[in-house]
Amino acid sequence: MTLKISHADFYSPADLRLMEKVALRLSVFLHSAKLVYELRQQAYTDALTGTLNRRFLSELEEVSKSSGGSGVLDYLEQHAGFSFEESEAVSVLFVDIDSFKSMNDEYGHAMGDKYLFEVAKLLLGSVDKKGFVVRYGGDEFIVVLPGVPLHEAEQHAQLLRQRMKAGEFVVDLRASSITFDTTLSIGCASGQWSELSDILKRSDEAMYVRKQGAETLELLRGESTGRLM
Repeated sequence: MTLKISHADFYSPADLRLMEKVALRLSVFLHSAKLVYELRQQAYTDALTGTLNRRFLSELEEVSKSSGGSGVLDYLEQHAGFSFEESEAVSVLFVDIDSFKSMNDEYGHAMGDKYLFEVAKLLLGSVDKKGFVVRYGGDEFIVVLPGVPLHEAEQHAQLLRQRMKAGEFVVDLRASSITFDTTLSIGCASGQWSELSDILKRSDEAMYVRKQGAETLELLRGESTGRLM
């Protein structure tokens, strides 16, 4: 705050004391607001991977239902700092790491945690400012792409699977590094924000079919489509 004065005695001592009190209270308020925002970010962040967590996704689903989808983008900006172009459309990738349990059993939980972190880093790097990533649970992640049509989401999924080809994904732990022959099962679905819960369900179903070795799946819900990659 800057105050301009025309001469040295423009403000009385009482005025100056009042302004000092106002400035102090404003400073405390801003500090408290910053603290609240930081605590909220921590509550919505997965401690292991740095992605958003399932609590955040659950609240987002509630907002999409209660607002008919119209309040989602405002919620994302206010609670997570995301700024996306106005659009009712959204695509979702449901990502599952194939053979994670066997890898975790063979190399231990420390390596498993490191592997999850590296996969999350891959997913976060792939969306940049186009979307966001949620750790759904265990070795499952959700990639949300606001305003992205289904065919672009499918291309995104294909790119992710290519990055996970054998020999291209290396995890470092202490002084050693291990190259894993691991793939991703990814289900794709799209629709409008108002049907976010249904989109999540369809993308999960598409991922599950992929996990079981099926080659194609389409789930039609009006103009909404779910496919696997």
